[in-house]
Amino acid sequence: MAAAGSLQNLLKLGTKIVGVGRNYAAHAKELGNAVPKEPVLFLKPTSSYLENGGTIEVPHPLNSLDYEVELAVVIGKTARDVPENTAMNYVGGYALALDMTAREIQSVAKSAGLPWTVAKGQDTFTPISSVFSVSMVPNPDNLELWLKVYIPAFCYSAIILCTLGILQVNSLFPPN
Repeated sequence: MAAAGSLQNLLKLGTKIVGVGRNYAAHAKELGNAVPKEPVLFLKPTSSYLENGGTIEVPHPLNSLDYEVELAVVIGKTARDVPENTAMNYVGGYALALDMTAREIQSVAKSAGLPWTVAKGQDTFTPISSVFSVSMVPNPDNLELWLKVYIPAFCYSAIILCTLGILQVNSLFPPN
């Protein structure tokens, strides 16, 4: 695993979070969405980062909060218009992350043709693990990621497990 400084650098120096949506055909169909020929890209503000072990703040009055485990690809150097055959040279590491989505907000935005940022970019909606070195993930296209969620009566705890390690979000407390 990379040093804790790598995560701190990411949290301080990271300029944007680019998400890829509708890239899983089964999930797109499950949500009643058409499967596009090209994945949908969306942005999340860096204020949505949440360090490992932090508490996700669920804005009131959200009722439908979804979460997906993701392999975060950390770009390690400035890149622009990179040819596909050299793209992996820019990967500085990987991390585990949750992509949190306020579905009722997203539905309104989608029906109005608006971006998803307001539904996915709330503060603390991108919990992220420490950064793993590239050498720890020799084949990023062949990883098994899964999410186990424990829901007691008054809060949620999420643990993300995969072949890389564990990211634990202590709790998700809805506001009073």
